[in-house]
Amino acid sequence: MHIGRCFFILFLTLSLNSKKVSAQVSLSVGPGITSYSGDISGPNLRFIRPAVNGEVWYRLNGNFYAKAGTGIYRIYAEDVHPDRNRAFRANHYDAYLGMVYMPMPYQKVAPFFTAGIGITKVDPTHKVPLIGSEGHWWLNSSKWLPDGRPIPSPAIIFPVGLGIQVRLSNKFALVADGVLRLTNTDMLDGVGSSEVYVAQIDGIGKRYFETIRPNGVGGNDVLGNGNPEVVDSYGIFSVRLQYFIGDIFPTNKTGKKGGKILCPTYE
Repeated sequence: MHIGRCFFILFLTLSLNSKKVSAQVSLSVGPGITSYSGDISGPNLRFIRPAVNGEVWYRLNGNFYAKAGTGIYRIYAEDVHPDRNRAFRANHYDAYLGMVYMPMPYQKVAPFFTAGIGITKVDPTHKVPLIGSEGHWWLNSSKWLPDGRPIPSPAIIFPVGLGIQVRLSNKFALVADGVLRLTNTDMLDGVGSSEVYVAQIDGIGKRYFETIRPNGVGGNDVLGNGNPEVVDSYGIFSVRLQYFIGDIFPTNKTGKKGGKILCPTYE
């Protein structure tokens, strides 16, 4: 009887410890870097700029998390076509919902995959050199519409990426991930129309093109511009400190993981 009770207690203890129930909710925030791909930069992610990113994860089961996140980021690019010369920058923010799949959630270093959907602000400004000096100023393209068409904001984003979680303790972990935000817009950089018709832009827009182009407008009625068939995208790589509301791993009543199994003594 005593031996049976001992094996029963052993089995029950191992069963409870094997579940490794982790915290349901976690919060993370940290710095990052951003890069953009579009008409101005070309197809490659270039011109690194700063970002900050935060996320809330909710554990659905052993391998899947639902998450909500937001980021503040800057994108910038010099024009790959010097004759077009439409360098730009933008200070944006985004917000999104998504899922995380973690194949090995109880490892100290656990890789994961993530995907989701969200929105981002779109508000580019374009670099304008000051004539007769080395300085420049920034044209609010959302207001003056140098392309001759409105810049839609917000735009839809589709974040996809991968990362790793490094467990530091029962309360903290480091999360590093790289996530590409695919978008549904070609106007993240304010350049989308394949051609700009000089007669359709106002005085500010016309002076803008006269200033940025080495040869000015030159009496042309139509100016070559962007490629509306290819949408823009941007990526954020961030490293965040993650805090768990509840322990990652279960503890016994003494506050320590594991513990002794007390078997009855023989009489």
